[in-house]
Amino acid sequence: MRIIEINGGEPMTSADLAATINEEGRYQKKDGSPMTSSQISARVSKYPTMFERTDDGRVALRRRAE
Repeated sequence: MRIIEINGGEPMTSADLAATINEEGRYQKKDGSPMTSSQISARVSKYPTMFERTDDGRVALRRRAE
């Protein structure tokens, strides 16, 4: 979530999210391997109240009801 916020709230591809997470060391897998775009996609699917896909397939934060 924070990565998208840092990106000005603009939607990002799963690949861009994974690359940024890996570059910044924001997540460490138990086996030490880098985060993949397919893992990002799985998290997006698992948390539909937090994330959504745009028409072009990018990951966006869901807008909170105000």
